[in-house]
Amino acid sequence: MEGIVQGERGGVPEPTIRDLSDVRTGEDAARESDGFHRFVERSPDLYYRYRFRPSPGFEYVSPSIAAIIGYTPEEAYADPDLPFKVVHPDDLHLWEEVNADPGGSGPGSSMRWLHRDGSVRWVELRNVPLLDGTGGAVGLEGIVRDVTERVAAQEALHASEERYRIVSELVSDYAYCLRMDPEGGLTMEWATSAPEVFTGYTWEELEERGGWRGMTHPDDLQVTEESWRRIVAGESAPFDQRIVTKWGEIRQLHVSGRSERDETGGVLIFGVAKDVTEQRLAEERTRSAAARAQILADISRTVAEAGLEPARVSAAIAQGSAELFGDTCVIWMMSQDERSLLPLGHHDPDPKAAALAGEHLATPRGVGEGIVGHAVMSGEPLLMPVTSSEELRGEIKPETVPFVDKVPVHSVLIAPVKAEGRVRGAFMFARHRPGDPYTEDDLTFAEELAAYAGQVIANASLYDSLRRADAERRGLLARLVTVQEEERRLVADDIHDDTIQVITAVVMRLAALRNRIEDPGQREALSALETTVQDAITRLRRLMFELRPPRLDRDGIVPTIREYVGQVADDAGFVLDIDDRMESEPAPEARSIVYRIAIEAVNNVRKHASARGVRMEFESRDGGVLARISDDGEGFDPEQVPTDLPGHLGITSMRERAELAGGWFRLESRPGAGTTVEVWVPGLGSPPISAAR
Repeated sequence: MEGIVQGERGGVPEPTIRDLSDVRTGEDAARESDGFHRFVERSPDLYYRYRFRPSPGFEYVSPSIAAIIGYTPEEAYADPDLPFKVVHPDDLHLWEEVNADPGGSGPGSSMRWLHRDGSVRWVELRNVPLLDGTGGAVGLEGIVRDVTERVAAQEALHASEERYRIVSELVSDYAYCLRMDPEGGLTMEWATSAPEVFTGYTWEELEERGGWRGMTHPDDLQVTEESWRRIVAGESAPFDQRIVTKWGEIRQLHVSGRSERDETGGVLIFGVAKDVTEQRLAEERTRSAAARAQILADISRTVAEAGLEPARVSAAIAQGSAELFGDTCVIWMMSQDERSLLPLGHHDPDPKAAALAGEHLATPRGVGEGIVGHAVMSGEPLLMPVTSSEELRGEIKPETVPFVDKVPVHSVLIAPVKAEGRVRGAFMFARHRPGDPYTEDDLTFAEELAAYAGQVIANASLYDSLRRADAERRGLLARLVTVQEEERRLVADDIHDDTIQVITAVVMRLAALRNRIEDPGQREALSALETTVQDAITRLRRLMFELRPPRLDRDGIVPTIREYVGQVADDAGFVLDIDDRMESEPAPEARSIVYRIAIEAVNNVRKHASARGVRMEFESRDGGVLARISDDGEGFDPEQVPTDLPGHLGITSMRERAELAGGWFRLESRPGAGTTVEVWVPGLGSPPISAAR
């Protein structure tokens, strides 16, 4: 039998079989046909003839074997087992099947062969059996084509298609291509499966509904059609489009596309529709949160400018909240006895509605009365998205009926105001615009406003109470100081008018008696007694000055202290330096307190410091007097000084005087580094100012 090429199938030459008298070598067979020989020698495909008997081996192998698997024809002739060596181990069963049934491999059987360099080559085999005279197979004649690149391309294409399929299933983008014929008819060229995910419709269902038009939101039809006309005209016109899904849900799509004209005059439209519903909602929430934060900041600034009076604070919050919602806002707060709700603040951007609110809503009512009272009693917010004046009549106080009759109310929102865990009142909003009901989001923000208002109003009320209490305390302190100073003045006057006069008379009599006595010893004794009594008068006069120096009311703090401390400095032997930066004198009570503290500080220097110099500074600051007394004496450790022993009460008394007056006291000292006393006392006509120390 001899294989003769007589045609091609699929671009691969097909071998046929004819009867031969015996089996000859490949070289002898090839020489019988010079044309065949020249063809196979130049072909990139591998032509071979392989005998099974009498001994297996190649009878002919074309030179292309070297290009396909790296072996020469001579090496193939020399190694009958080469076919089994070059077949990939996982595909060896395929070659064995070919040997077992030479005619059963069929055209185009594929398997992997191993190149001499270790690389894998995909080959396609086409075989026919070589038969003897009895019809038995004595060998194979066939063609092997290297299809490695084709298989690799097919695998790459398959992988790409698989990736595209996976991505198209995972992403929410809907990519598509439409063909528009010259008459305007549309045909779907291809599309991903994403629309069914976010619309609920298959493409067939969409076509039944008229395509995208059938599920486009009615309000967006005009914009959508105009945008598509621009895309068909060749423009880039991305746009947002709302659709109504199969489940009745409204979703937002961002659509973009471009068009190309083909040779037939039709138009190919390539487009992508992305579901941006969540993104748009997030953007809207972000914008809303930013706007609300700005409004809260504006309200906070307005509240800060209003001060800490509860009525002004409530009015400022009501105004900011009303302008935020564009509606009537009324803030109700409980009375002190918690039996009534008082309209602490109200506002409406519409002057007419604001005037009516002030006329009909700004009246006290009992806790528990009407919808506001019920919200306060329950502590739960109330949302009435859609209502009418008729429906509200049975829910509101009679005093409120004229308001809803004159200003129609279409939606109501009430949020309880809480402070320190207790309901203290309520925010009420009334909307006059139909078709724009309050939402759950509005209710959440109203609750935030109510929480903020509750804390601010509670702080303002507390501050107001503290301010009144402080005013009363300062009034009591002023009266106490006045009484103390009056008692000191009376004692000083009594010493001056009685005691000093009597002692002065004694001095005069002692002088007269001394003049009548001639005994020098007795005269000297009387003279010493006269000096002692005179010293007592001097000390009494100094005591009078300490009790109530006349100059304090007449000349002020610094001149009075200068007079007293100047004498003390001379007696104690230290240098005195006084810096007077007083712009005005405080109230008499404050003068007395500053004077007493300064004198106590100087006395402590005289008794304990052994100082060479003392500096005293006085200045008007923050509506009061700041005094600073410093010395260069021995100093001490303030933590080691007992304050409960006689002679060590000076620091405590100075601190108590300052703090009782609503001021502050500070002491700094170190052993060997002197001492500084600093004190601020309010003018007792101003609120106290705390030192941040």
